[in-house]
Amino acid sequence: MWLLDFCSSQRLRWFAAVSILLLIQSTVHPAEMFLNEVMPKDVQKKTGVADLNYKQRLALERWLNDTFVLKNPQEKKKVEQTIYLSQNIENGKKLELSDGSLWKVAPDDIERAAFWVIPFPLYFVKNNGPDNADYPMKIVNQNTGLGVKVQQLRPPSEIEAPPEK
Repeated sequence: MWLLDFCSSQRLRWFAAVSILLLIQSTVHPAEMFLNEVMPKDVQKKTGVADLNYKQRLALERWLNDTFVLKNPQEKKKVEQTIYLSQNIENGKKLELSDGSLWKVAPDDIERAAFWVIPFPLYFVKNNGPDNADYPMKIVNQNTGLGVKVQQLRPPSEIEAPPEK
């Protein structure tokens, strides 16, 4: 009898409304980031995050969650498949990539490629310019959108390639 009274009461409606709101909130923000969960204590000390007061820490976490997307484990494979600049050779004349491939840079792009010294994600596009016979591809810096015309000197290494079936 008490169950019938509870089910028809204001308490049940309140409980149902709160439950629905909590469910909606958990689906809207499935991957919120909390600094203590994603940043080791030594890194927090080194970067000064450990010195933030409670309000500053909350404001930083809110800004990070509003501005950036937390990587999830399912996307790790996608990140691993991304090709990066591995080595800049002869001051921009050649570029070695994380897949082991080696590329010769077009003479008019060497000056731009000379500044590419840190690993960054990149992608390829076809070169539609007049020199596409000699330099059929462009390597494009994914962060800046700037690219250089290239010709392949060495294909990706066999170690990095997936096994053939």
